[in-house]
Formats: sequence, structure tokens, C-alpha cells
Amino acid sequence: PAVATLPYVSAKTWQGNVNYVYPELDQKTHTLRVRLIFPNPDLTIKPKMYANIKIASQTMEHALVIPRSALIRTGEGDRVILALGGGRFKAQPVKVGIESGNYYQVSSGLKENDLVVISAQFLIDSESNLKAGLSRIQSHEHGAQNKASSEVIVQEFVGMGKVENVDYSKRLIMFHHQPIHELNMPAMTMELSVDSDVDLNGLKKSDQIHFVIIKRADDSYLVTKIRVIDGQGSSVQQR
Repeated sequence: PAVATLPYVSAKTWQGNVNYVYPELDQKTHTLRVRLIFPNPDLTIKPKMYANIKIASQTMEHALVIPRSALIRTGEGDRVILALGGGRFKAQPVKVGIESGNYYQVSSGLKENDLVVISAQFLIDSESNLKAGLSRIQSHEHGAQNKASSEVIVQEFVGMGKVENVDYSKRLIMFHHQPIHELNMPAMTMELSVDSDVDLNGLKKSDQIHFVIIKRADDSYLVTKIRVIDGQGSSVQQR
């Protein structure tokens, strides 16, 4: 079954069906053509008109899905960042099936109730940074499994907040942040040191930010990355 509507004829729909599916994809667009039949007694539908068509396909029930924003696509395969708890993460290979709306079907690599990162794509500026970030996560994972390794695993925690003050000379930032559940930390105002690699130029009071902090050996926190977001939640400037 299919339903047709015309953008220039309001409040009217045509009920029809798919009559034929062409066997060959278009070489340029890689799209598939179908032929549909609709009753048109008053000849409202005319040749060469544009129409909006909805085709009712079979519903797949009990599918395992993830939000589109959770999927990281690379030339080496698809990944998600799997949360292991305690501020630890793993780059998990996955295989995805159909895309529907804002979700991807997951055919392998995850199980129900796994926790995956869905809002940290702002940390990725380019494919090279993506590969470096995934490599760092994977090397941390392997280092944790290999007790003989002398590598110190630095745990990173992502948060979101609003800037209250910036001390450029002392490289301090005060902000009110939302709860950081991985640290069992409620919403609060904090003043933290900012890593020397973070560019503070242009950062100002009332900016909404995503940020990354690490916990140092003395149990203090250091801000290692900041990104300003606009009023719609979109990242607008990389720092």
C-alpha cells in the first residue's frame, strides 16, 4: 500500500499501491524506480507533477537500535564508544543494518542495555583526530588488560555547563555544570585549572560549553578540552 499527497492540494490524500518494482538501479543516482497506481477520476494528478509518497513497508519488531549520533563511521568499519563504567570507555566495532529516522539497527557488536556515548562527537574535528582518539581508547583498554604495562590510564569525563568567569592570566575557568554521573557529582559551580593546550581566547561569561576534565593524582581536576555550543545545542567553535 502507498499514500500520495500533493504539496499544492491541501487536505487530500490518494490511496494506492505499488504495481511494479524496476529490477535495475539508476547508474548515476543509485536509486530504484517503482511504479505506483492511484485512482484519479477527476484527473487532479497530472503527468510530471511532484508528489509526496509514503510506502507502507513491513515493520521490523524487537530490533536492537542506537541513535544516529552514536555511530562513528570510518574507512576501517563502524564503531561506537561503549561506556564501561567508572569513567572508562571502549571503541566497540559494530555492524549496522537499516536506518530509520534517527536510529540505526544494530546486527552485532552490542547487546540490550549497553551504554554508548551519543553526544561526544564534538570532540572529533577530523578523521585524523578520530583515528587518534579511537587508538588512544583502544590502547588504554589493552593497557588495562595487560598488567605488565607501565602506561598510566587517564580517565576523561565529559560535561556540559555555563561559564561564570574566565581568569586568562591564571588559566582558571569558573562554570556551573550539569551533573556528571560517572563521578557521582551533582550540578554545581566549580573553578578549575585549564590545560595549556586549550585556547581560551574569546571564551566569555554566559557561554554554554561542552568540556572534558581529567582527574589528577592529587584528586584535583584539569580541563583538557572546551567547546562552545550555540543556543540550539550545536557546536560552533573548537578550542
